[in-house]
Amino acid sequence: MTTQTPSGWYPDPYGSPLLRWWDGHQWTDATHQTDVPTGQGMPQGSQTGPFSSQPPPAGQATAPSPGEPAGTGPTGQWNQQTMQQGPAGTGQPNGNTAQMPLPPYGVHLSGPPPRKSGPLPWILGGGGALVLIVVIVVAAMYLINPDSRNEAGEPVTPRTPPPSASREPSREPTPEPTPSQSPPPQPVDGRITDPVTGLSYQIPEGPWQVPPSPGSGLGFTWTSAVVATAQENFDGKGGNWVGNVLTGELPDQYGYQGVESMRSVAATLLQVVEPNFYSPPHRRKIVEDKAVKVSGKDAWLFVFDLDFSEQSEANGWKWKRERAAFLIVDRGEGSRAALAYISVPDNLGISTVDKVIKSFKLS
Repeated sequence: MTTQTPSGWYPDPYGSPLLRWWDGHQWTDATHQTDVPTGQGMPQGSQTGPFSSQPPPAGQATAPSPGEPAGTGPTGQWNQQTMQQGPAGTGQPNGNTAQMPLPPYGVHLSGPPPRKSGPLPWILGGGGALVLIVVIVVAAMYLINPDSRNEAGEPVTPRTPPPSASREPSREPTPEPTPSQSPPPQPVDGRITDPVTGLSYQIPEGPWQVPPSPGSGLGFTWTSAVVATAQENFDGKGGNWVGNVLTGELPDQYGYQGVESMRSVAATLLQVVEPNFYSPPHRRKIVEDKAVKVSGKDAWLFVFDLDFSEQSEANGWKWKRERAAFLIVDRGEGSRAALAYISVPDNLGISTVDKVIKSFKLS
């Protein structure tokens, strides 16, 4: 429901200490010093600022309230990642509209508003400025090249500048070759020990084995690994779906700033790993998101389940769900944090994730 506001002088909605003329339909350019007659004060309800009861002017967005790390969601709840956005290019916050002041809030002054200035002075001023610019450009051209005309006033052929020395385009520096990764460590007494991070863990039972190379990608350089194949050629294009236990140092690009940053780093890891390593459509549920200890060191455990049931039934895959986990371990000042990344499809035994996590030690 809206109410038509009569024309009059009202407090400037743009925040200046002046009064602005409302013509009954829109704000005009006419302003006036605040001159309230004796005994006629400004009502308290017209207060502006952070405690104002009036909504913000159109186009002024309010700050969003802080929330959890992006994209993680609460634990124990299935979450299908979707993003919604308003019409492109609107630039308007949803639900916020400007309200015109109601009549009691206006301070009516005698006399009509000042007459608006017409566009003619602006047009004349702009034309004069344009002429001045043209004169300056012509004069500059003459001063820069005074020999462009001879004594008889006939144009002459401009001087041809001497050819400049040829210059080869700059070449991108050739990246230095990086040394090849060392072979991954082999199990000793049923345990794998990462020689870089000092993390060790029990090798899972069954088809798990140490690969020829621990691999890398997304900034990670894994320095220990065991893997198992859940299904060969699952996509009909030669792709294999595998389970893995990987360890290595946490790259600097993930923003680790000590123990207090562990939870946000875990959320960042999820946002990077999920779309790259689990591309088929799925649902996700956070299982655990908590601080833990590994050999007395501060650590953070982030466990999540992924549900591929619909795609699995449609494509005849051998697995339907997968459990994955990040374990971030602070190794103390002067050392990068250690990271363990475990991911096991249900046909390889989801309980494997919990067993491996409980077996971790730091030497």
